[in-house]
Amino acid sequence: MIDNESMKLLLNILANPMMKVENFMHLHQLSSRQLQSKLDQLNDVLEGLGYQGVQIYASHFQIDPAIEDKIMSEEFLQCEKFVIDEKLRPALIYLYVFVRQMEVSSYHLQWLLQVSKNTATSDVKTLRNRCLKHHLQFIYTRKDGYHIQGTEMDKRRFAIICMDQLLEYPLGKRALEHMIEDWNEQANIKPLVQQFETTLQQHQLLVPLARLEVIVWYYRLLLMRKHDQIELTELQINCIEKSGIMPVAEELIHQMNSDWEETEAYYLAAILLGVVQGNYYDQNSDLIQNYADQMILFVEQKLAIIFDKRLDLQKGLRQHLLPAYYRIIFEIPIANPLREMIIERYRFLFDIVKQSLIPFEKELDVTISDNEITYLTMYFGGKIKSRKAKKEQLTALVICPNGISSSQMLKSQLKELFPDFKWIVDAFKTTDSYKDVDMIFSTIFMRAEVPVYVTKPLLSIYEKNYLLDVVNQDFNIKNQKLPTVNRIIEIVQKYAKITNIEALEQDLSLYINNYTSIERTDQPMLKELLTKDYIAFSDQDLTWEEAIALSAKPLADKEKINPSYVEAIINRVNEFGPYIHIGKNVAIPHARPEDGVNEIGMSFLKLDKPVLLQDKPEHEVDMFITLAAVDNTTHLRALSSLTRILSTKEKMEELENAKTVEDVLAVISSGEEA
Repeated sequence: MIDNESMKLLLNILANPMMKVENFMHLHQLSSRQLQSKLDQLNDVLEGLGYQGVQIYASHFQIDPAIEDKIMSEEFLQCEKFVIDEKLRPALIYLYVFVRQMEVSSYHLQWLLQVSKNTATSDVKTLRNRCLKHHLQFIYTRKDGYHIQGTEMDKRRFAIICMDQLLEYPLGKRALEHMIEDWNEQANIKPLVQQFETTLQQHQLLVPLARLEVIVWYYRLLLMRKHDQIELTELQINCIEKSGIMPVAEELIHQMNSDWEETEAYYLAAILLGVVQGNYYDQNSDLIQNYADQMILFVEQKLAIIFDKRLDLQKGLRQHLLPAYYRIIFEIPIANPLREMIIERYRFLFDIVKQSLIPFEKELDVTISDNEITYLTMYFGGKIKSRKAKKEQLTALVICPNGISSSQMLKSQLKELFPDFKWIVDAFKTTDSYKDVDMIFSTIFMRAEVPVYVTKPLLSIYEKNYLLDVVNQDFNIKNQKLPTVNRIIEIVQKYAKITNIEALEQDLSLYINNYTSIERTDQPMLKELLTKDYIAFSDQDLTWEEAIALSAKPLADKEKINPSYVEAIINRVNEFGPYIHIGKNVAIPHARPEDGVNEIGMSFLKLDKPVLLQDKPEHEVDMFITLAAVDNTTHLRALSSLTRILSTKEKMEELENAKTVEDVLAVISSGEEA
């Protein structure tokens, strides 16, 4: 019987058919023994279904071509021989009871899951605890069997969460089909998919593939279910009526079930507004654009950067915030499988994006989930990567059905590997996007007339090396390859004895992965930039322009900046206002790298007599920390440390009371170590 792990292994092998077995093991952190064990388990299943097992020949996997054909047509998953593992069972139980056609007993659950009574009882206990966190009770009585207590909206919200959880796994879709068929219902969703796609296309609306799949499966379950009428607030109804999308929702509701109440059309409109993109009139757009502009200014100020192509950035962020606004208003959950990885790898940026949303939260009187914040973090992360103008030759298409944020994040990483390519992003897998492209990078297994490279939204060092190898080979491109752990160890072994090779492999992997992160370990520390030569004090009476020039003088003296850089800062303050003032009497003067930066640097100036930026009393400053950034990322490590110091009351007081260069250096040193 095939389980999720075996199916995942098979899909990973099919996704990278040219990858060497050795690289595959490193990529998926498998030892030779672990890989062989998994292959044996997978081959038992494949041979039982009449296929040849996966073999290893000349350091590569060999796969029966018939398997690939079956996988692509989804016939492979129609087999009855699959295991519903414990990761899926609680979510499946909830949805089974959510759509129940009669009283459900423990026997029904055992039959559905093909498990013992004790295992079913354990799964129910897990589900009960999860339900409590979502204001629901999962209850059993002799009269009614297993049933769910709570509001209709809470029941539906948790159903969406369970659906997301199931569809994350290779066998999740098959488990849903199995559950529906167990109620003697038709599990085929193709007619429903066709209804949604046709109606959305007629209205020129787009929905990311992954989200459309969740919606269609969700409504397949709602069509089976006897449910209570949902209740919407006046604010929610007004929001929908301002959106202009009600005709689309009404049309879809009528196609699915003409007997449903009018509130169901409002509810579907809310779900669509949480995922849809397109040219529909929405009176809420101006409000969202205002929030988007505030967020951009906040992020720029906190990161001390100035975004290029501002209009494109504003438009893209508005398109991302508008669906998020509706999800928040209607408390419609959205999953982000990359949440933990994003928070760990981009913690500094995540915290800044989270702070930028505080006015949004106060206005709506809500708490925005980490899932929503990480999607926004991914959007900004994709925009702040370093960019250099180069001649564009080959055209590459990026397909990531999870949405625009994931697509942009993947594109930014790929663009660093292949800076000469022209890049197109598509979260919707539209036919037009396939035209005139030389290659496709996709997070889903697919076929096309051009080479397709299947990858993840966040690339590891091994995946980057693999893509460099295979793309360079396919298109005869000369490009620098990233260092691999194996190659480094091979060189070290020539000249030294390695006493603990496993520990060395682990440390090297961590180092290389950090090197490729947005907050890389090769970025200079704050104490490496703000040394004694770049710290100064002044008791002069200065204008704000003179103060900026004086604060930048150490950088100019060391030729890290040109005189034009200071002029650019002053001109931007005059044009855009005191954007350099970050609060607490502190300003961080900065402009674009192309305005005159020769080398990364920072300088510190403490004034005895404060100045007023643009002569405005509300912008009094006595501490200037001038930043010369060479791109959008190299300074982020130092800036993260500086932000931590400035946001700590004790450290801020120490800076304000500093009288000597040594005092400032002591604050920097202790603050960076904290």
